[in-house]
Amino acid sequence: MSIMTDESTLKTIVVKTSMEFSRATDLMVGAFEGGSNYWIKSIDWGGLQGKHSISPWKHQKLGETYSAVMSWCCIHGKDFWVEVEDDDRERHNITPANIERGVQTMADSFPRHFNDMVKENDDATTSDVLLQCILFNDVVFG
Repeated sequence: MSIMTDESTLKTIVVKTSMEFSRATDLMVGAFEGGSNYWIKSIDWGGLQGKHSISPWKHQKLGETYSAVMSWCCIHGKDFWVEVEDDDRERHNITPANIERGVQTMADSFPRHFNDMVKENDDATTSDVLLQCILFNDVVFG
C-alpha cells in the first residue's frame, strides 16, 4: 500500500526567528577570511573604515574590528559599504539593507545553511552561502 500526496494540498507553516546583526557579520568575516576566497578576488574595507573612523574603530583591535564595526553600523542605522570584487571583476557593495535581505534569502532558499547559522553549527560553507545571499540574493558560486 502506498500513500499518495498531492503537493498542491500541502500547507506551509511560516516560522519567524530573530538574530543579532553581529551573528551575520561574524559569518561574513568568516567568508572573507576563507569561506569565499575561491571566488573573491579583493575586498575594499575603505567605505567602512573611512566613514566611521571616529566611533567604533578606535576601540577595536584589527582582528575584531570588521564584524564589530559592521554590527555597530547596523545597530545605529549608519550606512556603510564593503566592496567585493569577484572572479568576473565585478564589484558588489554590502549595506545593512542587503544583509537583512540576504539573511531572509538564506532562510527561504537555503534552510539547511540558515539552520546551521541560527544553531551556531556553521562552518566556512555556511559563511559562503550567507555572503552570496547578501551580494547576489542567491548562490552563484560553488
